[in-house]
Amino acid sequence: MKPLEVLKAEHHTILQVMTVLERLAQDLERREAVPAALIDDVLQFCQVFGDQAHHAKEEALFPLLARRGLGPDDTGINALVVQHEACRAYVREMRTHAGQTTHGDVAAALALAATARDYVSLLREHIRLEDSYVFAMASDKLTAGDNQKLARQFSDIDRGIAGRVRGAHDIVEEFQRFGQPGGARAQT
Repeated sequence: MKPLEVLKAEHHTILQVMTVLERLAQDLERREAVPAALIDDVLQFCQVFGDQAHHAKEEALFPLLARRGLGPDDTGINALVVQHEACRAYVREMRTHAGQTTHGDVAAALALAATARDYVSLLREHIRLEDSYVFAMASDKLTAGDNQKLARQFSDIDRGIAGRVRGAHDIVEEFQRFGQPGGARAQT
């Protein structure tokens, strides 16, 4: 799979987990019990997979695009990098609120929900811009050598996160079990 295809596939994976996060936010807003472990898994996924892996791969791509004539002003890459920083800040903020939520702090639970919604909204728009514009322009500019270099870098990044995060499929399955009869939600 070419590097741009990898990034698009990862976007799909990230969006699956964003759907879970959004639904957890709804539950928090309704003041329903939400498993702390599930929130932690989602936030760990956002931090490790979303940022330390996926964003790192994109940030490896951006300098290559600049060398191929797609500079920050042509593609909005500067804005995308700023959005990466905003995503990191949202995850830090959600972690803070999640820690307070486990102690029964209703205001923290509502703040976690609001921050989660903002994060999901930003990330969905960010992914739309990358998939629709940046990657479309990039596909014509990257050489076979660029793709090989990126593939090696992506592989190195993936090795760096191996074993540090649950997969999106596992998180989605856990969320689905949580909402089933007899699941954690039914027991609270």
